[in-house]
Amino acid sequence: MFGVPSGKQPEIIGFFLVPSFSMIAFASAIEPLRLANRLSDKALYEWMLISRDGGPVTASNGISVNPHFAMTDYDGDMASRDMPTLILVSGVGAEIYSYPDTFGWLRRLDRQGADIGALCRV
Repeated sequence: MFGVPSGKQPEIIGFFLVPSFSMIAFASAIEPLRLANRLSDKALYEWMLISRDGGPVTASNGISVNPHFAMTDYDGDMASRDMPTLILVSGVGAEIYSYPDTFGWLRRLDRQGADIGALCRV
């Protein structure tokens, strides 16, 4: 899924949590990164959990996750440099998610060269 970073700094991956996201998709992305760090005995990867407003996001299974940041905390040129990869984690009801500020933020990250992908397992 992700290549092993060539430098000494860990590769930082952002996970944007959409309300009612799929916990199984989220865990299936985070756990290989954690295991790679553990097996290599060094920090190859770090992750940042992001929500629209910085508040907790509830997964489709009812478990709330506390993000590290609000999306606006990573705005401007810093985004693609410090967080070159962003994964949107969605799930049930993702088709009705409609926040223009979120889509604008994603477009800015894209223009700055961030790699953007998505996960969903309904």
